[in-house]
Amino acid sequence: MFNNHSLTGDGRFSGSGTLSGTVSDDVEIGSCDYGIDSMPIQNGGSGYNNSTVVSFEGGSGSGATAEVVLTNGSISDIIITNGGTGYLSTDAEEITVSFGNTSGTGASTANATLTDAFVPVNSSVCLLEGGDYLLQGTMNATGRYTSDGSSSFIRTLSHSTLVGSGVFTVDTTEELDSYGTINGTFSSASGEGIFSGPMVHPGTFHIVDAVPGKYDLTVIFEDGVRIELDDGFSIPLVGDPEVSTVDIAGGSITGSLVNTSGEPLGGVVMLLHYESEPSDAILDCYEVGTAPCLIVPDEDGAFEFGPIIPGNYTAQIDLDDDGFPELSRDYVFDSEFDSAYEFPSPVPETSDLTFRLLHDGANVPDLNVTLHLKNGTGEPITAQFDNESDIYMVELVHGTWIMNHTLSEELQVWEQIKIDDEDITADYEFHTSHLIVGNVYYEEDLESQLMEPEEGKILDYVAVEFHWGDFSIISETNGSGGFSVVLPEGAEVDATVQLHGAQLNMVNGTRFTVTEDGPMVGSELVDNITMIARPGYAVEGQVNINRLDNPYHASYGGWEPVTVTADNIDTDVRWRGQVAPTGQFQMVLPAGNWTFNLDAEWLSPMPVDLNVDGKNDTLDIMVYPVNSSVRIDFFLDHSGDNNASNGTAVTYDFRIVNSLNSTDVLYEVLANGSEWVSEGVAELSLEPGAYRIDIESSDADAGDPFGTRIMTGYTGFVVGLRGNSVERSIGFDPEWRINITFSNESGGPLAEQLVRLTNVESGWMISHFTDSEGMWTAHVPAGEWIVTIDAFEASPGVEEILRELISVSADTASDDISMSTSEVARFSITLYEDYSE
Repeated sequence: MFNNHSLTGDGRFSGSGTLSGTVSDDVEIGSCDYGIDSMPIQNGGSGYNNSTVVSFEGGSGSGATAEVVLTNGSISDIIITNGGTGYLSTDAEEITVSFGNTSGTGASTANATLTDAFVPVNSSVCLLEGGDYLLQGTMNATGRYTSDGSSSFIRTLSHSTLVGSGVFTVDTTEELDSYGTINGTFSSASGEGIFSGPMVHPGTFHIVDAVPGKYDLTVIFEDGVRIELDDGFSIPLVGDPEVSTVDIAGGSITGSLVNTSGEPLGGVVMLLHYESEPSDAILDCYEVGTAPCLIVPDEDGAFEFGPIIPGNYTAQIDLDDDGFPELSRDYVFDSEFDSAYEFPSPVPETSDLTFRLLHDGANVPDLNVTLHLKNGTGEPITAQFDNESDIYMVELVHGTWIMNHTLSEELQVWEQIKIDDEDITADYEFHTSHLIVGNVYYEEDLESQLMEPEEGKILDYVAVEFHWGDFSIISETNGSGGFSVVLPEGAEVDATVQLHGAQLNMVNGTRFTVTEDGPMVGSELVDNITMIARPGYAVEGQVNINRLDNPYHASYGGWEPVTVTADNIDTDVRWRGQVAPTGQFQMVLPAGNWTFNLDAEWLSPMPVDLNVDGKNDTLDIMVYPVNSSVRIDFFLDHSGDNNASNGTAVTYDFRIVNSLNSTDVLYEVLANGSEWVSEGVAELSLEPGAYRIDIESSDADAGDPFGTRIMTGYTGFVVGLRGNSVERSIGFDPEWRINITFSNESGGPLAEQLVRLTNVESGWMISHFTDSEGMWTAHVPAGEWIVTIDAFEASPGVEEILRELISVSADTASDDISMSTSEVARFSITLYEDYSE
């Protein structure tokens, strides 16, 4: 409001002020315009011709024009030639069309479709229905501005600070020494300036206009994961230019996607968080940064991904895309600790098992059925039941699996299933079972002949092993020394207790048969199995491969746990002991003469007899697994692809050495050895172990025709216990021997002379000095080469030079070449420009 103001100053403003009045800063902004984009035909009518005129009626706009498309006198389409202006977004149902200047009838249309909103003519801004503004051109304004699309923001600064984001242009017309520092994340910038500072770095953030104090800090990642940090975040009274570090522990996963032979596999690793499915993993983890995503290995099968946001994840592979992963591992990444996990490798060979479970011929659906490897390795696998097909499905690694499920105390399924290269479809039947109960006692007096247990001498919380046929199960006694177990009817069971003690070892073995009336021990039917453990002796041993002190160790490929069996003619019970990954085992047995063996015929074990008496109860069991056939290809790799079929096969001496100790030579193959089955192909038989191919550098001076510098291929390999074949291809640089003797024109040797070879095709140059006899012997890549010696003074006033072409190949490798320099004359040529024209 102005009241009684008098203005002074510039003459144009002299006089009395306005007595009263109101100035408003309100600006009227109209609605945005729409045009007609299309008008679909519902009924084309008939009798229309090319003179038909289209007219639009209704709605708030005007100026729309259109033409018709005719098909046999019927209108098939309306082409909008001008959408008009001034229509509102609500006009679509109000707009109608009429067809004039024609005798045609019957045509009708559906509701109009409008164009996107646009700024009216002679305006630069309009209001959209949702309250947003549509701008066109340049606007000068203050306040908060959020752009839905691409906009340019211009602000003129001089010796000021700007916090923002966008495209920054520095005006350098003032010719200052410095135009300030802009901290931020830039899509582009132009002009001179210093663009630096901590805000430029990824992972940084800034806070402005905050109240000083200590704050709780929660980091919310792109996938919605929230990490609440315990340390808090402080904002000081005075701004601090130093960067405050907020630490969040990250994780990583590494691995190698290779098969059991070490060859890379085509596939990816799916990284899933707890809410995602395999189908959600579509993009590369390095592109999206968070799960669900795909970790893509390199050409050698190796992969690594990190940092991984704290949380619960599953990494798995499904190479055959059947919905059952060959490998799956769960990982937990904590925000307080850095975690680095290694995904299992190699990827095992797997096959599918689909089956039904039957009772009296009827399908038993939707049970929680688990399978485990008979050798005790790996984790139990749960089969999935498919409601549509009424079958159970599971993918299993190759080996022998045990399926066990107890439906009730009267019904069980026990199956041993061999999984190999072929998928299996089968039916398995529930069989009658019975609950067996018993108690375990002890008697420390070895001489005691008591057949009944003494009260109170119970063995609580000890393991009781039950073995029958191909199956076994372990039950633990309770606090009263009792146990219970459900076993199939008809099973002949060996129940054993082996208790290792610091002062006293206790042992018992009882054989019984499960009948429909209860367990039968010998010929006596009993209600309760009574086991009295008496003193025994600890037996220690080691399983060795082929020779002593070469233990059956888990480091060998194909290793799996095996069981030592112990038999005594004085008892029907067979005792068993597990072999550790180190190849060692320990058992507790009664005194007597025992025969020890392994339940692993594939290892060809040799039985061992031992009198167990507590004096020297140790033994070694020898196993003799089949050797593996190893094929090694040597060739000159012209293409660098490690493909022997397109290389030049060569034969050369080599050795097989211990992969951990190259001085331990285990096998030596000479160039004329019987191991060479063809040129460049050697075959040999090796026992299990980790090896490396050792090849000495060839010697051109000694006449070796080719070089042995390894270009492609892996020299290390592992021979497993299963007798599988191993193949290695070693590609050498394609180099052949040259032997050139250089002399001057008078026949004298050119000792210590610099000689250059230039490859005709590539221009690659090799330089070398001749020896004291003027010779140069080396291995040189195959091809054509220009041999040159620069001009030198052979005698006072006489210069000599050499320039000759040679071909290096297998055909020339045994040639001895002589070259002589020739006298050269120097002359000069002066070139003049021709001005005759």
